[in-house]
Amino acid sequence: MIETLTLTLSYPLRLMATYGAVAVLKLFGVAVTADRTLMTLGSDGTGIAVTDACSGIEQLFALVLIGAVMALMLQKGLGLRLMHWACILPSLVIANALRLVVTVLLYN
Repeated sequence: MIETLTLTLSYPLRLMATYGAVAVLKLFGVAVTADRTLMTLGSDGTGIAVTDACSGIEQLFALVLIGAVMALMLQKGLGLRLMHWACILPSLVIANALRLVVTVLLYN
């Protein structure tokens, strides 16, 4: 049951990280394409698969808990608490996309 939930949540996160990383890499002039969660680099066809470990799903549950506690401790109003908590998932996706960008840039 937990594995099914994890896979269900991780696939959209992997897609977002993959396409976000490809967009940033294209800004740097890297020849890269994406097919679902597979990034293909340059003319040699080297592929980088964005797997479940790359989705950040393992960190998501811990970050949601930490974010909820921090929001309760640091924010006074309900609106600010909700905004604080809502930034956790986008932050996780952006961090994973940037990690993929750095990996590809170091590879080239």
